[in-house]
Amino acid sequence: MANLKEVRTRIASVSSTQQITSAMKMVSAAKFRRAQNAILGMRPYAAQLAEIVNDIDVEDGVQTPYHEVRQLNKVLLVVVTSNKGLCGAFNSNVTKEASARLQHYRDKGCEVKMITLGKRGTELFAKQEGLVAESYDDLLDNPTFDAVSDICDKIMAAFCNKEYDFIEIIYNQFKNSLTQILSTEQFLPVGKRRTENATHPAAVRHPSSRGEGNGERRTENGEDNTPRRSFATHKSALRAPQELVPPLQEGRADAESGERNDYIYEPDKGQILREMIPLTLRSQFYRVVLDSLAAEHGARMTAMQKATDNATELLKELRLSYNKARQAAITNEIIEIVSGSEALKG
Repeated sequence: MANLKEVRTRIASVSSTQQITSAMKMVSAAKFRRAQNAILGMRPYAAQLAEIVNDIDVEDGVQTPYHEVRQLNKVLLVVVTSNKGLCGAFNSNVTKEASARLQHYRDKGCEVKMITLGKRGTELFAKQEGLVAESYDDLLDNPTFDAVSDICDKIMAAFCNKEYDFIEIIYNQFKNSLTQILSTEQFLPVGKRRTENATHPAAVRHPSSRGEGNGERRTENGEDNTPRRSFATHKSALRAPQELVPPLQEGRADAESGERNDYIYEPDKGQILREMIPLTLRSQFYRVVLDSLAAEHGARMTAMQKATDNATELLKELRLSYNKARQAAITNEIIEIVSGSEALKG
């Protein structure tokens, strides 16, 4: 009967865990819906804004401080994770990629610093003394555009003041509730988007590897066949997955003939570009945060659904095992009673 007691205790424990994971799944589903609506509403605006900037930044060699390409000595990695766990390989994929990029730039002799968004990334990289320059873990609890813009302005100011020569963002891009795309995007310097495979002259990717869990990785034709997508370089970095948002039309631009939208500039193209580039970078940074949040809630909802399903299967096995053990115990008791009765008759 001791075995039966142990099985009953385990059934109660698994049943309690099942209720918890089921409740967490429903909470994540509610948060996921809000986060999904936010990112799907942001993507068309960010893509259209970037398209306008691209149409301006085409001729005449118009440049801003954000376009300056310098010798690669100081690199900043912006790592976006989550504040909580229980979301599968969501955080581990980002931290592994960030560690690989960190080692890659150190091998090139660069000084590397990090800005972390999310406690999981902060706790891991804070173990390396002097690596994390700043952390903004509380931002993910209420990611307003103003709060994100303040952080983005600090990053842009650091680049313009030559504190950093190259800035990358590492995060999970939202595709759907089952899939997150592990993405590494060049944030600064701003490149020319019409150069499809433009890369920083000194920034070389490490060999590509497959993502873990539900993550995917986008690959491009590059020096070492790994993803490098720039806000101002690669069109796919600004386009939402087809299954979520229809591809944006190019407005009056003819993609086949290479024609651009024709604007009348007032006061002049250079001044407009200097105003538009910071606005575009802020919107893209905000999109990254919203992408990561939607991907996080989708990953957690999926993980909790799988945990609930596993608990259900385990309960079936435990109850079957319990019933078998109970039936065996009853059978033994009947055999003992019958044997005792036969012995008394004899």
